[in-house]
Amino acid sequence: MSEPGPAPAKPKRRFLPRFTLRTLTLCVLLAASGLGLWWKWEPWAIRWIQETQERYGMDTPFSPDGSSVLSETDGGLSVLDSSDGRRRFDIAADDLTGQPIRFSADGRYLYSVDRRSPTLHRWNASSGSKAKNIEIPREADVLDVVNGCVYLQQSPRDPKQANIVVRAMHLDTGKVEHELAVDHVTFDRRFTQMACVSPDRHIEIYRLPEFERLARFPEPEAESFIFALFPEAGKVMVRTVQGDRLHILDSETGKAFPSLSVEGRANLRYELPADGALAIADSFDQARENIYDTSKNAILWSTDDSTNRSFSFSWSANGEYLAVTEYEISLLNEKSAYLVQGRTGKKVFDLSTAEGSVEWLWFSPSVLAVLVLGKDGTLTMWERRRPEQWWGVAWLPEFWLTVVFALLVLWSLIRDFKTLRRANRSGAPSV
Repeated sequence: MSEPGPAPAKPKRRFLPRFTLRTLTLCVLLAASGLGLWWKWEPWAIRWIQETQERYGMDTPFSPDGSSVLSETDGGLSVLDSSDGRRRFDIAADDLTGQPIRFSADGRYLYSVDRRSPTLHRWNASSGSKAKNIEIPREADVLDVVNGCVYLQQSPRDPKQANIVVRAMHLDTGKVEHELAVDHVTFDRRFTQMACVSPDRHIEIYRLPEFERLARFPEPEAESFIFALFPEAGKVMVRTVQGDRLHILDSETGKAFPSLSVEGRANLRYELPADGALAIADSFDQARENIYDTSKNAILWSTDDSTNRSFSFSWSANGEYLAVTEYEISLLNEKSAYLVQGRTGKKVFDLSTAEGSVEWLWFSPSVLAVLVLGKDGTLTMWERRRPEQWWGVAWLPEFWLTVVFALLVLWSLIRDFKTLRRANRSGAPSV
């Protein structure tokens, strides 16, 4: 009787599967999508580009709510949608009488002043249709068109008078609704309040359009000028004649906060964020610009560069970022643009365009977006892709493609491990 042969060897249990071609393919696609996401995950990205005839820039190309942008064209003027650069409507060159063209503070109208007539021309900002023209005094300067009135500033005919006259004229009737004689006047950005220096040298705050006086207190220093008014922050800023000191007062009580002293022979600029927390001063004797914290009377940082000089600034509404154009001293016509952190001065992004030198730039008043005007007239809208938090990456199509591939890889791996488990139980070799 023959002896039985040796028992067949038990198959070894496998703990790692041989990955299927499906899983390997999905892993490659996931890696490629992840690399694409990493490549495009920039905090700032171009939203749109538009060719225009703009060359020197406007004071305020954005509408007050940031939804529209003014742009010069061959045929006149275009109003663009700030979200995608699409043209909303055009105003023909033959209809454009007077300069400059700008949005009213409430965003309802576009307006310009024809000095020859003199006449205020208006267009509806939503449709571009012509609105009723208003005749204005020849010596008057138009401050804005808001609250159903046109606000005028007019110097007195008598040169011995040291004040000016501010008038509110009704848009439909042309009747002067309110009139006030002052030495100097400033409005907040939305024309809801007015701060002025009265002829008897007091600071007065008025609510608009009623011209209701809200506060009155002595000026902090002789021959002062109203620098800025921030109703939301409850502050009014008063500048000295020399421009070397900024007094910060409570707009209701006149109580003085710590004043801001400017170093050296300098001049305070008018570029301030919406809350007035930061200010810029040119330091002529030191050839640099200093950025100040107005609440602490302290220099936060300086543009100290012997080869480059800053040309223009634009603050984001929250003061988080400052957009800067600068030029090399040896190349005055070639300007570059970049973003810095408002409180540290750290450069965070280069806004220079591929087309060449940057002419001007403006921050949107409502969102974190910067409009850059190139020397060739190209308008480029940059926007922050990650608004405030890391979850802003969800705006990228590559993010969702990566998520889909990651889920497919996970599903494929689960299938492979299930196949391995069945093979271990049955004793059959896994594939």
